[in-house]
Amino acid sequence: MDQYSRHTHQNDNIIILPTGQPLSVGSRPSSSKHLCRSNGTAVHSFESKGGDYERAMRNSNYSLLKTVVEILNDGTERLKTPVQLIMSPPMISMEIRMRCIFLRVGDIDTLNERYYAEIILEASWNDIQLKDQIAYNHNQHWNPNLAIVNSIGDLQKHDIWYTIQNTVTMTEVTEHHRIKGLFWEKMELSHFPVDVQKLSIQVSTMKQNKELGRNMLKFVKNNNKQSGVNRFIFTDEQEWYLYEHVEITVKEQIEELNDDLEIEKRDIVICSCHVASIFGRVQVAGTLLLTSIAFRWTVNKSLP
Repeated sequence: MDQYSRHTHQNDNIIILPTGQPLSVGSRPSSSKHLCRSNGTAVHSFESKGGDYERAMRNSNYSLLKTVVEILNDGTERLKTPVQLIMSPPMISMEIRMRCIFLRVGDIDTLNERYYAEIILEASWNDIQLKDQIAYNHNQHWNPNLAIVNSIGDLQKHDIWYTIQNTVTMTEVTEHHRIKGLFWEKMELSHFPVDVQKLSIQVSTMKQNKELGRNMLKFVKNNNKQSGVNRFIFTDEQEWYLYEHVEITVKEQIEELNDDLEIEKRDIVICSCHVASIFGRVQVAGTLLLTSIAFRWTVNKSLP
């Protein structure tokens, strides 16, 4: 740690050189000198003419500012100063491309807010370290450590496998999940009287910020591979109408305590399809018909 002897005299800042000659910040010495640390070792040399002196003073001021930063931080990372933010390495954004296919949907329970589904979930990312490799091991290579958030109990089936696709400039790793089980879903009445419900699977990462390091996860929809719904295997087709569209959204809504008892926010991926109640449509049509008949009867009765 560089330390210098400083004395304040009125409004001037004075640096005491090892020779005992005082030097005001902003002034120049009368001859060539060496600016020294408190232990007497030379830091910079400068001449009384030219730009060497200004350059030496800028370097010495930077060393003093760095010393102040170290004192304020007290050897920890808790206090971030502008100098640290500039000198710190940039964050690397790891883009995770998500794709979801609903193979089977059924047993929609609006009372208990749950449904049964069999889903294929794919997460793809680029890894330059796996260039020209044909095998992937999640224990040895980088992995986002994905987990299902809204599953109920233990899943009946959860198979995971990996594939690698090499291109000219990059290697794409794809993590495949085949999931079967019960999922929790909050049933909404925002579209009343037309009963349209959203059935979703929620996915997030279990990695903490200190495990990610300089990596920052960014979940996006995979635009190269289309998501979808298999409407041919739908066990509740007599009660619900299943739409083909799959919606993938990313929200920041998970807050958890890490090992250091600090709150961390994590992004959550919501892959959802939509169903509409068939009986709901019939009930609405019947209600409108009876309402129109009652209205006509009331009007005819009121007329002379």
